[in-house]
Amino acid sequence: MSIDDIWQELEALPGDSGFVRRRIEPESKQDLFLAVRKDQAQRVLLLEVGPKRAKLPVIDGGSAVVLGQVHLSKPDRYAVELALTSNAYVDLFSALATDIISAVAPANDVQTAVAHFVGRFERWQAFLRAAGEGLTRHRQRGLFGEVLALRDWLAPAAGATASVAAWTGPANAPQDFSFGPVAVEVKTTAANLHQHLGISSERQLDTSHLDRLFLLHVSVDEQDGVGETLPELVGAVRDLLAADPHAQVEFEDKLLAGGYHDMHGDRYTTGYSLRETNLFEVADGFPAITEGQLPVGVGDVHYSVAVSACTPWATQASVLAEALGQP
Repeated sequence: MSIDDIWQELEALPGDSGFVRRRIEPESKQDLFLAVRKDQAQRVLLLEVGPKRAKLPVIDGGSAVVLGQVHLSKPDRYAVELALTSNAYVDLFSALATDIISAVAPANDVQTAVAHFVGRFERWQAFLRAAGEGLTRHRQRGLFGEVLALRDWLAPAAGATASVAAWTGPANAPQDFSFGPVAVEVKTTAANLHQHLGISSERQLDTSHLDRLFLLHVSVDEQDGVGETLPELVGAVRDLLAADPHAQVEFEDKLLAGGYHDMHGDRYTTGYSLRETNLFEVADGFPAITEGQLPVGVGDVHYSVAVSACTPWATQASVLAEALGQP
């Protein structure tokens, strides 16, 4: 029985005040409940925490979802609650609750359970800020390029676990992957001719704080029904990480931070076929604007670089692997 089925059964029970609730995850050490607050016809996820209130950070959940605490009179205990305040977001709330339950149920103590409950909610807040209604076509393409780079270029060179840990693109870092002194920036384009790479800041191609910086250009054709879709690529990386639960969790967290969730999967039907990939090493003379070149007071620079102008700095995957410490 799905959590939506349980909520619907609770909603059908008589009553016009207080909670009706049902314990879930019977094998868990944690007291997790799906509930309905009858006077507001409000769906709620509850985690009982004991006779004292839990310490929670102040988090603005927006107008659709509220995180807080409630006192339960029978028994005399407090519970962390996640409540849906707008029925327009029922599907999203179900996905959020399912994710929190999966993170909280394995916890061995209440403190860890609360930390996981809050942590998953905070990660979802990042997801909602990034793409609550799904990724735009442009952002789908960009995420496809980053995940493709992880699977096809970086995992073979540095290992899948290290590559997931190095993935900083969803956190809006200057480069998409950071392996300490070595960084990799990924640019994905779909233009047919005269391709240009959009550079989002003066720090993106700045090597002053790095030993080496690589720029990977991924050129794709976009067409429904042809090529690999974003959900298919994400699924392939999940399979790649199947033996490493920690890396799996980290990968899912970064997908959320980047605005991707399976609940939008049926919207991501665009197929991507590779036209070409180009790997460049950013070194002396590379066509770039960097922080040290700017006059005092100038910043937030956006510019483009023609792919054809980068060809003198073209390199091979073996050079990237060597830079990442692989033989």
